Amino acid sequence: MEKNRDCFRFSKLKLNRKGFALVTVLVFAAAMLILGSSVYYFMIQGTKFSGTVKRYNSLKEATEGGIDLGIEVVKNYDNDPGSMFSGISLNNVDASDCGLGSSTALDEYIIQADPNDTNCANSISSQAWVEFNSGDYEVDVYIVKVLQGPLTGVGGAAAFPAKSGSNVSNYKYLFKITAQGKDESTGSTMITESLYRLVI
Repeated sequence: MEKNRDCFRFSKLKLNRKGFALVTVLVFAAAMLILGSSVYYFMIQGTKFSGTVKRYNSLKEATEGGIDLGIEVVKNYDNDPGSMFSGISLNNVDASDCGLGSSTALDEYIIQADPNDTNCANSISSQAWVEFNSGDYEVDVYIVKVLQGPLTGVGGAAAFPAKSGSNVSNYKYLFKITAQGKDESTGSTMITESLYRLVI
């Protein structure tokens, strides 16, 4: 009888060891599953974040390229930008609010528009002079004259020094150049602005 009782205890102990091993394996399996899922989740999120940063940088580069293009267009306002840049054409805008024609060229706007005319500035601000695509990115470039005047007067020549070899009777022009970039695949937009001084 004593033997049977000892055997029963021993077999019960063996059964308990097996159950403990099973519980241990299940706990470790659950922990590994959670760890694996976490690693997978963070890898996916990291890939998404990396893609987002790359698209942002590409949109930023395209938009800043619009600013550079706008500066070149203003510097060469009396030339055809199509002869300087392939795939770029200059729009004629409606400058009737500026006292000019409904199909105004950039050189006419630069020389004749009054920068103090608020209606003119608001109207021109809503019309892109240049539009171009760069891959999935569409960029509109807006050019608005904000200041003009002769280089004479106190502080004028210092603030807007004339070109070398020219006299101070030349005119200074200050333009606000705005580039608005759009990522057509995501709908994201970016706006960059710059001021550019032109002396004629």
